[in-house]
Amino acid sequence: MKEPDVVSEPKGAEKENVFARSPFRSGYFLVATAVCAGCIFYALFIACTHWQQLSSASTFLLFFVAISIWIQWSVARRYHERIRELCREEKITVVESSALHVALESAARLTNSLLFYSAGAIWVLVIAFFSHHR
Repeated sequence: MKEPDVVSEPKGAEKENVFARSPFRSGYFLVATAVCAGCIFYALFIACTHWQQLSSASTFLLFFVAISIWIQWSVARRYHERIRELCREEKITVVESSALHVALESAARLTNSLLFYSAGAIWVLVIAFFSHHR
């Protein structure tokens, strides 16, 4: 699998400032959101449906996973909204192909990658944890 190049020059539709629109208009952000939501709901589902079979520590860890993923996702969305607001108010100007444009695009792609891969990895660990404790 090819690693994403988070600092390369944006191509095609990516040339538009990603912060000019809602993060929910980005397919990458939507997929990362779906993985985060899946991880949260699966951890909560296990904790709520099997709480009698799990130890207190295990139940706590599942709730901790759900809350941690939620916080990580909401912080990423808040940062995106803040930069979007600064662009909209013209407090920062993003010129296509400028260093700032490349840096912001790279930050957006890195954020989406981190959300996707960290939530995905945690989801796999939650599945493994549940399979082992069954």
